[in-house]
This record gives sequence, C-alpha cells and structure tokens, in this order.
Amino acid sequence: GECNAASKAEHILNRMFDLYYHEDTTELPSLSLLEGDVENASHDAPFNSVITAYARSAGHPYAAERALAVLQRLEASPIAPTATSYNAAMDCCAKHGAPERALEVFGKMQVIGIAPDSTSYDTVLNAFARGEKEGSAERAWDFLCQLEEEQSSGKSNFIPSSVSYSTVLNAFARSSGNKDYGGIHAVKKAKEIYEKLIDQMKDGIIYG
Repeated sequence: GECNAASKAEHILNRMFDLYYHEDTTELPSLSLLEGDVENASHDAPFNSVITAYARSAGHPYAAERALAVLQRLEASPIAPTATSYNAAMDCCAKHGAPERALEVFGKMQVIGIAPDSTSYDTVLNAFARGEKEGSAERAWDFLCQLEEEQSSGKSNFIPSSVSYSTVLNAFARSSGNKDYGGIHAVKKAKEIYEKLIDQMKDGIIYG
C-alpha cells in the first residue's frame, strides 16, 4: 500500500544519494542522473518527492517522523532545501496529527533564512485546524492573529487570504459539535471569523 510505497521511495533515495554523493567531493550529485532535465531541475526534488509520499501514506504510524528524517538528511547534504521542502514536511505533519512539529518546521525555515510563502502559512493553519485535540481551533486562530499582527507591523508581507480564514472558520465549525470543548463558544467564534472575512473582502484587504 501507500505506507510501503513511501518506505520504498525513501530506500531508493538513500541508495541513489549514497551512490552519487561522496564526502570527499564538493559537487552536487549529477542532476542528469538524478532527474534528467538538468537545466530545469530542482536539486531537492527527489527528497521532496519522498516527503510527499509519506504525507500521502494514510495510516502510516511514523510518517511524520520519517518525513522529518528525510528533511534532516537534505539539510545535512550539499543540496540546499527550498520552501517546497519545508512545506512538504509541514504538510506531512498536518496530515498525520503532528501540528506542533509543523510549527517547529515553520520556525526552523525562518531561522535559516528561507522565506515562508503562502503555502507555508496556510499549511501551519491547516495543521492546527484539522487537529482533534482540545484547543486545536484556538491554536489555529492564535496563529492567524499572529500573522495579521506581523503583516500590519510590516514584519511580514503575507496577507492572510480567504483560504486562511476559511480554514480557521471550519476548525471552529467542526469543534462546535464536541460536547467537551465546542458548543456555543465555537459557534460564536466561527461567526466572528466569518464576519471578519466578509468585512475584509469588502474593504479589499484580502481576496479570494
């Protein structure tokens, strides 16, 4: 199944990397051998493919851990990771119930100087929004508020989109049916976010 396919993909990546990269060389593995299209090749593409394979491995008990291990090997290699690499790892964490790990990856890419893109921000939001633990929707909301503050202060150029708000809105909508931590509060919060989204779209602050 998909679990086995991801493991096989990682095994092939490791063999390929060990075969074409040696510690005593300073050159990257031959892209003509790794990917064929040298001119347009993305150096980190093989790693990203394996990370994505783990993200798609529904039911894999260690998918997030394996994806992060692949990312770590990429970081330790002479191949520079890109935002796509970190986005893929965060997506895997989101899909496998590890929102805190997704947030750690987000923080790491900022520390090393890789600028997050819209996918980066929305993936972290989604990681918390799809969480089933108590407070997951609130964590998504807190992160969205943080993004708003960073944008208004000039610290970030990212403007939350309708997707960003809808992600958090849906998180509260899902939690409204939970008798332990949902209820009226979640319904009110979802309504608040919806009204804010509509107002900002009317004002031209955000777009769909």
